[in-house]
Amino acid sequence: MIDVPSGTFFTRYAEDMRVIRTPLRMVLLVLLLLFLYLVPTLFASPPLVQLLNVFIVWIIIAHGLNILIGLCGQISLGHAGFVGGGAYTVGILGTRFGIPFWLSIPCAGLSAALVGSIFGLPAVRIKGFYLALSTMAAQFILLYVFLHWHSMTGGSEGLFVDPISIGGFCLDSGRKFYPFALTFCIVMTCIFNNLKRGSICRAFIAIKDDDLASEAMAINIQNTRFSHL
Repeated sequence: MIDVPSGTFFTRYAEDMRVIRTPLRMVLLVLLLLFLYLVPTLFASPPLVQLLNVFIVWIIIAHGLNILIGLCGQISLGHAGFVGGGAYTVGILGTRFGIPFWLSIPCAGLSAALVGSIFGLPAVRIKGFYLALSTMAAQFILLYVFLHWHSMTGGSEGLFVDPISIGGFCLDSGRKFYPFALTFCIVMTCIFNNLKRGSICRAFIAIKDDDLASEAMAINIQNTRFSHL
């Protein structure tokens, strides 16, 4: 597969690392984004739009899992539990404390990071099969908390959350929610692509390939592992 057209040369490292390398790619990307934003209006039925919303949410979740498994080479069987912690944070803050949605989103990220730190700190020195077991334990513990902390999570009945409202605009249907979800997904994809090309990612990949050689190159293995757990 040809990455760039024949005769295209890059003289700087920054040019070679760009995601969009040619004007043609930029045009194709703009057309693709226009098509994606117009899908609910021109082509998709309401059930299909709802399915696309779910698909977009899972793309965002997959980015986080790709960092852990794809870039770091660590096995995680508790990713759904951490995602659930962030989701319940949004629901609890909105239903129990009346906090606006736009403010609860960063709080959800912080809570997921806190839960990940609680389970990641004891597991920072293990990897492979043992890490998989520890993350599986985290999954069962979080699931137990979600199902039995009735006063906060609603137990098996869950939480009944009001439709999202941002700046007076209520996202009470799949068609209204779709542009918001797609925009958020694009932002997360850009962040993920930038992370892949940064020094942190290079440290992740180095540890995944050979942790002893990485330590010899002055990479702090414990801190790096804790940052991605």
